[in-house]
Amino acid sequence: MGPSGPVHPPTPETTPVSYFDMMCGTGESGLVQLLVQQTNLYAAQYLERHSMVDMPAHSRIRDWRDVTADEMRAFLGLLLAMGVVRKATMSSYWNDGNKTWLTHTPSFGEVMTRNRFQVCFSGWSYIWSYLDVLTVPNFILCLHTL
Repeated sequence: MGPSGPVHPPTPETTPVSYFDMMCGTGESGLVQLLVQQTNLYAAQYLERHSMVDMPAHSRIRDWRDVTADEMRAFLGLLLAMGVVRKATMSSYWNDGNKTWLTHTPSFGEVMTRNRFQVCFSGWSYIWSYLDVLTVPNFILCLHTL
């Protein structure tokens, strides 16, 4: 059995974003692009099935615009940050009501608005049940080549 660890380790100067890009891919075949395509497809299909007339006036999906790769990376970064900074509700990451050093998280709102995050989340979480069963395992296999 040979040595364990990355086959092509990054240099010491490599940034955390570079690690993310190595894991998730940055090109047309990467995980980020797959999530962008599927999220946008889900939103288009949802809007096609639901009439704007029948949609509640406050529905976030009314303001839908396609997600970009940069926006998806920001979205995923916020999801990762939520795993580190635990709060009771998703909305509380954007709540400015209590600005104590322990609970205040202003960086979330600087990265993405709460409404945009939530509308992306609704489309993003829904797509996992529809991804081709071969897509995710193939992505996981490519991680072993790093």
